[in-house]
Amino acid sequence: MDPYRELQEARNRESRDGWARFAGHRAEVTRRIEAAATDQKASLCLLGAGNANDIDLQTLIRQYSRIELVDLDSTALQGGVQRQDLSPSRQLTLCEVDVTGGLARLDLGSRDQWTDVVQQTPEWTPERFSVVVSVCLLSQLVESMVMLLGATCVELPDAVIDLRRQHLRCLASLLKPGGRGILITDFVSNQTCPELAELDSLMLAQAAKKWIEQNNFFMGTNPFAIRRQIENELRDCIDAAQIQIDRPWKWDLGPRVYAVSAVSFRKQATA
Repeated sequence: MDPYRELQEARNRESRDGWARFAGHRAEVTRRIEAAATDQKASLCLLGAGNANDIDLQTLIRQYSRIELVDLDSTALQGGVQRQDLSPSRQLTLCEVDVTGGLARLDLGSRDQWTDVVQQTPEWTPERFSVVVSVCLLSQLVESMVMLLGATCVELPDAVIDLRRQHLRCLASLLKPGGRGILITDFVSNQTCPELAELDSLMLAQAAKKWIEQNNFFMGTNPFAIRRQIENELRDCIDAAQIQIDRPWKWDLGPRVYAVSAVSFRKQATA
């Protein structure tokens, strides 16, 4: 098995029984996805669904006519759906795919292949969706890139920016004209911000700005840099006036607490 797939499956095994711990985070994620539906015919694609602990599928299937859950780990997808007393159907489908289009093909320490990988947008389905959401996947993709290239690789910062560009293009390519893309990402933890666990929502928003100004965030996950990249590199297909960054929230996993943000954008109706 390749190192990238092994890492994703190990992550999913570690968080498989985390339904209760994900409760507050799941409510925040589900509320945003629920609000993005424009009508009863809306369709939804969730990238990085994994164990589905981030999302309340029972709520979302009442809001969306069709939902596709996408992850590299099909075992995690199947188990997550079952734990929510659901099963695959015409309305709820599962798709096992590497959304990067190629990280799973890279070898540890490889520096020759990544440029080809991150310049491609994966095409695994001809369908386009009303809403496409990346659910705390970006930080995992970046961590995988660090593992594959090595933390001391001089090309790593450029590789991460390219990887993020590809991920944003993937979201946009899966959207119908007028559809909404949402990139949800954890961007810092109480490992480097010990005060995070004690902050309320208002204080968290103020503190997050300070952390970002101090470059205290996970590589590649700065919400403001993500917004700039959307503005600059998706300007031909998105409505620049519709890009927004939500107020951050806390994701409490017990010994580790994360700050999470959502950056959303709308595809042009004529795209």
